[in-house]
Amino acid sequence: GTAGVIKSPPGTAVVLLSARPDMLEQANFALSQHQRVGRLLGQEVLQQGRKHMYLTIIRIEGAPQIVNIEQTLDFAKTSDHYAFLASGWSTAEAYGTWTNGPRAEIRIRRGDSLRSTRSAALVFDVPYNIVTTAAAKIDQPPAVQVLVSINGVLLDTWDLQPQVQVGERTIIVPADVLGGSDTITIVLEIREPHSPYDLGLDANDRRQLGIALRSIRFLQSR
Repeated sequence: GTAGVIKSPPGTAVVLLSARPDMLEQANFALSQHQRVGRLLGQEVLQQGRKHMYLTIIRIEGAPQIVNIEQTLDFAKTSDHYAFLASGWSTAEAYGTWTNGPRAEIRIRRGDSLRSTRSAALVFDVPYNIVTTAAAKIDQPPAVQVLVSINGVLLDTWDLQPQVQVGERTIIVPADVLGGSDTITIVLEIREPHSPYDLGLDANDRRQLGIALRSIRFLQSR
């Protein structure tokens, strides 16, 4: 039902089965109330005797919202934290949202101030990562690397160290990378994410974690 769809984290593939052909429209209406959309992956009509059932597969994504310079996007457990998360994310927690898997995407729409700037500084606030979290409990924490790309251009690489939290990282985004598109796509590629289960940290947590993101914000580049 739509209640289960609404609770699904970004990037989740959801199978909808209904006797009504408008199930996709119903799901997207419910998702739109939470600033999310269902991207269609496939549809099929199943016949059961004289009845037809409609099977629809969608992926839950944030519906890109308008962002301006100096605006902070909060990925902690707030009402709008899903609005910018496209795929590769876990559910939000009090301190932020973990990447889940080898690739996490954020999509935003440029507001007037971000559209008019020649270049911008993008600040990431990362309170936790799987390396330092594991280092507090095991002797040999894993090696994890994060590649940060914007609109398909690699701009930074973070080598996560056992004794050093990421904290705040600032990336300068040149004007040609911001480009003429209304949409900005930020990709975090996690080289070798690890689950708390595999590391022996939590027998119930099989998420493939990289970093926990608290917020991002664009600033005017100096």
